[in-house]
Amino acid sequence: MESQSIRTCELTQHTVSGQIFIYILQLAYALPISIIYLAVILSILKRHKVEKMFSDAYFKIYVLDGFVSLIVVVLDFGLTRPLIYVNPLCHIFAAEFPEPTYVLTPYLFLFNYFQFAKIFSISLLSANRFTCVAYPVWHKLFWKAYTNRVILISMLLPALFTWHLAISRTTFDYFNGEAILGYVKVVPFVKTTVFKLVVSLAAFIFILVTNIKTFKLTRQLKNKMKGLEYSLTLSTVIITAVFVVYIIIQLANRAADNESKIAQDTIPEITFNGAADSFRVAEFGVEKFRFCSNCRF
Repeated sequence: MESQSIRTCELTQHTVSGQIFIYILQLAYALPISIIYLAVILSILKRHKVEKMFSDAYFKIYVLDGFVSLIVVVLDFGLTRPLIYVNPLCHIFAAEFPEPTYVLTPYLFLFNYFQFAKIFSISLLSANRFTCVAYPVWHKLFWKAYTNRVILISMLLPALFTWHLAISRTTFDYFNGEAILGYVKVVPFVKTTVFKLVVSLAAFIFILVTNIKTFKLTRQLKNKMKGLEYSLTLSTVIITAVFVVYIIIQLANRAADNESKIAQDTIPEITFNGAADSFRVAEFGVEKFRFCSNCRF
């Protein structure tokens, strides 16, 4: 018998302690990984004072992507996941926000804004890697002249896909004891899920193509560069795989007619976003930390 979504804060399929334990487990892996990630970023910033590491655009973009990733993690584990796994919060929020409100709007807007920013920042990393290998001379000229402008544009672009959230009232929706933040559509035909699907698909195609070409070109590089470029390419391949799963889930969500927005949309999205950052930091962050300790420009 197919389970139905019931608008209640009472857990119908899990126990309160069990859900909280799941959240603690997720926090247990996210916290140390985030600390390692932050250590890598701070190491780059520290070395920049001495070795001017930002003269290489890659490190500037990497630090940007790192901060964006950490912001997403903080927002995710700060409220989105607790609303799903920490059941007492459902009762508190249901009592405080029975009607749509602007109080929660800043959070919903920022969370989605930085999710889009994450997509653009990782695309920048992939582009920088590809031009470095494929067009080394043009790469140096372009990124030296336009890095700041490209970064600024990439950080402003998310506004095109999240502006409607900034002016919409936020709703507190809960089903079977798990909660999610939604919004009252100001413009009916503007949907965040569709935007995420389109942008994610475009980013996936771009990263996949540049990854394949970068990987092929690394065979032509000197031995001292192969390890680094291979590591960077592998990290993006992992993220690309996550994008594939995410896109498939989004397509399945749109094809299915199910009232449980929590089960279909939110949990897969935050789970696979977290998986992407976990794999990326574990493999890529440690390699970068090792490389930075010996880098010279």
